[in-house]
Amino acid sequence: MEKIRTKKEGAAVFKKYEQRSILPKEKIKELKQVIDGILNHPEVSYLFEDTLEKDTIYNERDICTKDQKLVRPDRLNFFENKQVVITDYKTGTPLDSHKTQLNSYGQALQDMGFLVLSKVLIYVDGASISINKI
Repeated sequence: MEKIRTKKEGAAVFKKYEQRSILPKEKIKELKQVIDGILNHPEVSYLFEDTLEKDTIYNERDICTKDQKLVRPDRLNFFENKQVVITDYKTGTPLDSHKTQLNSYGQALQDMGFLVLSKVLIYVDGASISINKI
C-alpha cells in the first residue's frame, strides 16, 4: 500500500509487478483482490478516489512529535482547513496496541494544529478485510 495513493495507482502498481515478474502470478492475483477490496471498501473508498490531489496524500511519512520522537503512519489524507484522516494497515488479530499507536499519531498531528477527522485501522487476514474506526 506504500506505493498506492489512488485507485488508479493501485492498478499501475500491479501492472508493474506483473511486467517485472516479481511475484508468482497466483500471488499477484491474491494480493490484487485484497488491495481492490480495500480501495473499494464502502467505508474507506473515499480516501482513494482518483479525484484527490496527490499532494494531499502521504504514505509512510515520518512525523516528529513534540517529544522529538519519530512516528510513521501508513497513510495520511489531508483535507481543507487542516483536517486529516489517519490510516494504518495491519494483518492478523486486532490488538489494543494498534489503537494506542494510532492515537499517538493523532496526538502528534493535533499538537501540530491539525483536526483529526478519523483514525482508521484496516485489518487484512487472508482475503478478509475489516475496518475499525477509533
